[in-house]
Amino acid sequence: MTEPSKLIDERVEELGDWRGVPTRCYDGMLCTGESYKDKGKLTFAKGAEIDAESFKELIRAAVALNTA
Repeated sequence: MTEPSKLIDERVEELGDWRGVPTRCYDGMLCTGESYKDKGKLTFAKGAEIDAESFKELIRAAVALNTA
């Protein structure tokens, strides 16, 4: 039986690029987007500048949603 990590490595090499994951680019890759049953996820390739207060408020809102 092939180890899962080897299967993943083979699949990544087979694809050769970011196909299968929605990717936003502008003069290079900006971010990827993933969708799940009830949520979405953005991953920024080179990070993103975030306003500290807005980020704190976002975390507070997420905590409030979880504890409601």
